[in-house]
Amino acid sequence: MEKSAQPLETASTVDLQKATLGLNLDGGSPKTTTNTTAAATITPGGFSTTAPVGDIPRLLDTPRENDDKSSGWSNCVSANFFKVRSLPRKKKGKAPSAPSFYECVVADRVTTKKRVLRARDVFPLSKYLHQNADDPVVPGAILPEFIILHLQLPLSKPSMIRTVLDGPSEQFICVLKIKRDTCAMLAKDFSKWPNALKLLAAWTKSAASDDKMKGRLKLICHCQNHQAIGLPSLLTGYNGKPVLLTNSTKVFRESSYMEASSNVAKFNFMARQGWSSYGIPKLNIADMRIACLIEGRKDSELPERILACLGSHFLRPIVIPK
Repeated sequence: MEKSAQPLETASTVDLQKATLGLNLDGGSPKTTTNTTAAATITPGGFSTTAPVGDIPRLLDTPRENDDKSSGWSNCVSANFFKVRSLPRKKKGKAPSAPSFYECVVADRVTTKKRVLRARDVFPLSKYLHQNADDPVVPGAILPEFIILHLQLPLSKPSMIRTVLDGPSEQFICVLKIKRDTCAMLAKDFSKWPNALKLLAAWTKSAASDDKMKGRLKLICHCQNHQAIGLPSLLTGYNGKPVLLTNSTKVFRESSYMEASSNVAKFNFMARQGWSSYGIPKLNIADMRIACLIEGRKDSELPERILACLGSHFLRPIVIPK
């Protein structure tokens, strides 16, 4: 789904600082959430029957008529909603994922006039991490307590002739926190770790410096109500299909977290056109399931397992800055 390799054209430090001007913030302070590992059952409407919809701090979306508080973000999506590569690899089979290794504790977005490479430049990241920095303790600091998924979503119309790597953008972040169950796995002998956990440990160790390992990060976006938003058959076939975040993505390792920052403007034209035509204008009626994972490529790395997942429900429309 991504565009072929090309140099990443990043904004200068001054440009990144200027990008904070004219921000269209969603507003409000995120609420502290409990770190739950219970799997949720998904109803046909996409919401959980075992966990409240508001487990994740919501965007303060503009209330709409007859709004029943169903809009916003939630962590009510179970990892087994997504099918991942299973054993043996040669049969190319897929099966529902086991419970995720991390859970989303904060989801937020902000509109900027320029692309922003690091989440900390526009989000109160230290505040988010501090509010959620409690148990569990990661044995041996093998994995980071937090992983930040940062998507830079272009708001300009895509062109087949040239790719615009900078400009008005919707910055979206998920703050992923390691689960207690994952820490319990890490405390066991390495030989007893699930293959997907061994792969995740290898990814977090080297993704910031190894482009091949970095490129194993996959993103899954599944629109539950694709018919309601008028998704054409050409794009419906890609609904829920994993996308490798390769040339579009930079990975940064800090003392307390990792960040994977992906510039969606580097995706191929069809993906960018789909976002422009059916993402930006239909955000308020779209009911989405989002997940990320590390791609397993041989039996010793399978079955795959969802890193973390969340729901995006009928969000407030994006206001494109002029």
